[in-house]
Amino acid sequence: MEETAGKTKSPLKALVAEDDVVSRMLLSEILKKINITVDFARNGKEAVEKIRQDNGSIDFILMDLKMPIMNGYEATRAIRELGFTKPIIAQTAYASQDDKEKVLAGGFDAYLSKPVKKDTLLSLLDELG
Repeated sequence: MEETAGKTKSPLKALVAEDDVVSRMLLSEILKKINITVDFARNGKEAVEKIRQDNGSIDFILMDLKMPIMNGYEATRAIRELGFTKPIIAQTAYASQDDKEKVLAGGFDAYLSKPVKKDTLLSLLDELG
């Protein structure tokens, strides 16, 4: 996606579901530098609503797993039930192999450990194409 983001007529659009202000700022800076438009949800319920109201413009979601009101697993399940088939990337401070397997079994396409590193995120976006 990195290469695509710089060459498309309209930038890619990401939904970042994240309750932590510092994490939102970090992700926003990383994504804006590679011409990706960012929209935010502060909890899983808000993320589901944004996808429900979206007209197909969101290209991928960065989903925190631990959020208030509705966690990332519940939100991802609801978003998939709405028919969203584009990549959903889990982001979490928990990084064990068991956690990674649970994430991938939970409807996510990929997994990032926090704090998210720019190079790791860019590589993952490129892989997901």
